[in-house]
Amino acid sequence: MEVKTIAEKKNTSISRVVNGMIKENLDNSWPEGYFDLVGSLKDDDDPIELPKELPWSLDAPRRKP
Repeated sequence: MEVKTIAEKKNTSISRVVNGMIKENLDNSWPEGYFDLVGSLKDDDDPIELPKELPWSLDAPRRKP
């Protein structure tokens, strides 16, 4: 059945029907073996580098109240 037809029968919007379909079919569980991978990367060999702080002059101008 087409989404448009379902929406018409339920007297609602297509986006609401699609949203409901997505929620009904979501899998809220962790993938198999997920927790086996936790801690498997070696952070010491290739540490994550934080980006350099940007100057405030690049910040968007603020409105005065």
